[in-house]
Amino acid sequence: YGLSLNDVQTVLEIAIGGPTGQPRIVKVELTEPNHVFVFDNEPEPASVTLDPNTWVLMQVEEFVKR
Repeated sequence: YGLSLNDVQTVLEIAIGGPTGQPRIVKVELTEPNHVFVFDNEPEPASVTLDPNTWVLMQVEEFVKR
C-alpha cells in the first residue's frame, strides 16, 4: 500500500504570540506537500509555534525570520 504526501490533507494550527496575552491560534489547511502562508499581524509576532497542541506527528525545524 503506497501513500504519498499528495494523498494526505490535514489542518495545522499555528500559534502566533504577541507582546502580551495569549497567542492567537490560526488554522490552515494543508493540501499539498509545500505551502507558503502569509498572516496579517500587528505588531510583529513575539513567537510562532507550529502545532502548539501537538496533534500532528512531525519534526519541526527552527523558524528563521525573513
